Amino acid sequence: MKNNTVKYTPGPWMLCQKTVSYIGEACYVVDKNGQGIADTINLTPKIDVDMACANARLIAAAPDLLEACKIAVDCIDKSLFISGIKNPFLREARMVLAVVISKAEKNQNYYLLKTE
Repeated sequence: MKNNTVKYTPGPWMLCQKTVSYIGEACYVVDKNGQGIADTINLTPKIDVDMACANARLIAAAPDLLEACKIAVDCIDKSLFISGIKNPFLREARMVLAVVISKAEKNQNYYLLKTE
């Protein structure tokens, strides 16, 4: 697996309790040292506190999801190489994963370019 050259706060990230601030209800995402990563705030009636916290949970899972995507791409690559079978389902899954990785790692499209 290629090393990630994009700089972001290393995981794990965790969801903090709902809080009420002067802005509104919010959920916070912090790193392993308790430093803030992101907050999701209920500023409009369209986003209630449950949705704000669901958004925060997804943000908190981001480092683990990114690592899982990279592992899956490597497994698919090895499987396609070893088997020699051109499986369209694996190739499609690999492309979706590659797009996700490229979105997370700004300008890191080596996953998209590596096809065989």
